[in-house]
Amino acid sequence: MDSYTDVQRLKPASAKAGSTLSAAIQGAVSRLLALPNHLGAAIIIVGAFAATVTLIALIYGAPFSVPRERTSAALGVNAVLPVALTVFLYLSLRICKALLRKAEPSDPPLLRIIAIDLTLMILFVAVTYFHFSLKTWVQVINPNLYDEAYFAVDNAFRPVIDAFYWIRQESFTLVPGTDRWYQAAFILMFSSSFCSYAVSRHPIYPRFCIGVLLTMSLGALSYLIAPALGPFIYEQGLNADATGAQAGMLRAHEEVLKHGMAWIEAAGPYYFTGALAAMPSLHIAHAAVMTYFAIAARSALTPIFLIICFWVIVESVASRWHYLIDLPFGLLVAFIVIWLTNRICRERPNRLTQAAVV
Repeated sequence: MDSYTDVQRLKPASAKAGSTLSAAIQGAVSRLLALPNHLGAAIIIVGAFAATVTLIALIYGAPFSVPRERTSAALGVNAVLPVALTVFLYLSLRICKALLRKAEPSDPPLLRIIAIDLTLMILFVAVTYFHFSLKTWVQVINPNLYDEAYFAVDNAFRPVIDAFYWIRQESFTLVPGTDRWYQAAFILMFSSSFCSYAVSRHPIYPRFCIGVLLTMSLGALSYLIAPALGPFIYEQGLNADATGAQAGMLRAHEEVLKHGMAWIEAAGPYYFTGALAAMPSLHIAHAAVMTYFAIAARSALTPIFLIICFWVIVESVASRWHYLIDLPFGLLVAFIVIWLTNRICRERPNRLTQAAVV
């Protein structure tokens, strides 16, 4: 009887503690969502993705690596360089604007604006770290590869691939350093978008940031569904730089197959961005998402972005990084990201308006 009474007495206390915890969580989420530029939503997205990747790491015994690549196998340059250049360009433009434009009494403090923008850049770096960490483990978590089925689709639509080859050979070779532009064009899209929206405080800025973070997060998780290495394992593409990178990345893949997570733990720091994942094409997803926001913003960059989108579509196949079937699934990722972004940002339209001046 005494035990029953004690239990009954504990119930209200337990319920009260649960209610207090729930209220505390709701309060923290509300405070985050009240931050300008949808910064809170960005923090929640990155936090949720980081927690998901950490949980996967615990389940599969996957190691987190401290990147030590001098040159990224995927990018062809040190992975830190694009971030450093973007931050340098942003700060340069921000300082120039502050010097050329007379500050108004209603303007928010400059240091506050810079702090918000650099926090978003830190979130981009963080989500990229967890993205590549998960991509490195994909081939161990899901060793089933669908390259044979995807290559059969390529063979069924061989005239389309031949057309991409012709466009690449007859048009793209007119551009100096053609082989390097597949990666460089993507970096250009991100850097120019971030700097132009951030410095101008364009209302599309928060949506752009949320969209990029969601693409990195959902894109990495989508690699787990039906993975593939890429059509280069069957035939060589037209991009010499890509062919060289593919050979090195394939050797690393074979080491992972032999030794699993132990090899990733030992060699991972020097192989951080070198994992293979063809399905879906996140180059297509990123290019489509950033072009969508450029169109929505009526940006002067839109014509350039449309050309880059076309470039990425043709080059992704002609270089044999991707199968034809990877492209529509990349666009599907982009569609989901855009839909989610607009849903997230629609919840607080006043904040979106405020982003133009904060």
